[in-house]
Amino acid sequence: VYGRTRDIGGLNSTFAEAEKKFQANHFLYYNFGLIKMNSGEYEEAIKHLSMAVKLKPQMLEANYNLARANLLLGDKFASHSVPWVHAQLEALKFYEACLKINDKYEPAYISIGIISMSKNPPDYITAIDKFNTALKIEPSSKEAMLNIMTAGYLKKDETLIKKMKKMLAEKYPDDSKVSEIIGLY
Repeated sequence: VYGRTRDIGGLNSTFAEAEKKFQANHFLYYNFGLIKMNSGEYEEAIKHLSMAVKLKPQMLEANYNLARANLLLGDKFASHSVPWVHAQLEALKFYEACLKINDKYEPAYISIGIISMSKNPPDYITAIDKFNTALKIEPSSKEAMLNIMTAGYLKKDETLIKKMKKMLAEKYPDDSKVSEIIGLY
């Protein structure tokens, strides 16, 4: 029963058996880490994703998901507490590793930008720079444009807000969700 043992259908014992047989298989650790992350077991996810990265440091997906698992773990703590900051720094390390593997990996730029905005005090300059880099890589990145607009709002930059509103309206004229968000700014 998962609720008491946190073992989905005997998956922990199946993993233990597979681990004995395939100790150097980065995909084994990666996949089990994703399962643990998706089930909310972030410490376990970090342990297994870290092993995947150790076995194959250039595995972009493992680095990215290891960063995500750290952020999810950090969400369990109060903002700006020591454990939260530690989780943010760990996530940042692995997002930066993603960019060393592929300097055109747009999701890592967006994630670094979001982390920059969550600092105390917020680092809007770095955040906007990272979001703009993501936008250069993927010119239709709705997420990058929305984050730039949010950063503009938070730093009270009306010019930046207007620019992003216009860009979003032009690129996504039929997207009701985008129109709704634009209306909030």
